[in-house]
Amino acid sequence: MAQGNASHSAPPALEDLFENEEPLYILGRTVFPIQNYVKEIYLYTFIAILTMIAFLAQAIAGFCETVAKKKYERRKNRPISLVISRAFIKERNKLVQRYMMVKKAEYEYKPKVPKDFVYVGEKNQNQKATKEKKPSTNP
Repeated sequence: MAQGNASHSAPPALEDLFENEEPLYILGRTVFPIQNYVKEIYLYTFIAILTMIAFLAQAIAGFCETVAKKKYERRKNRPISLVISRAFIKERNKLVQRYMMVKKAEYEYKPKVPKDFVYVGEKNQNQKATKEKKPSTNP
């Protein structure tokens, strides 16, 4: 049988990797503490999460950009007269709506008074100052 080459040395023993740390003995087994490496694990996990968030944000931005381009292409091909007329229609609708609101407010809050009603204290030339209607002379 051929023996192994001398240049290939055996991998270092586990104890040699943790020379400066004292091993813990739990149930007769040697366990090396990893408290010093926990911070690094948290750091690498944090970096990985940030990287994933960055890729996700980039994907969302790309999607939004394609949607915006499609909308722009649709608008770009629309004739300018149609764009202008739509703008005028929107403005006209706003003005009509505002006018209708004012008219509705005037209608709701205006007191309903008959035309031949005369307030007490007012005097016309042919009427007395009363709240009653003028009796008609026609039979």
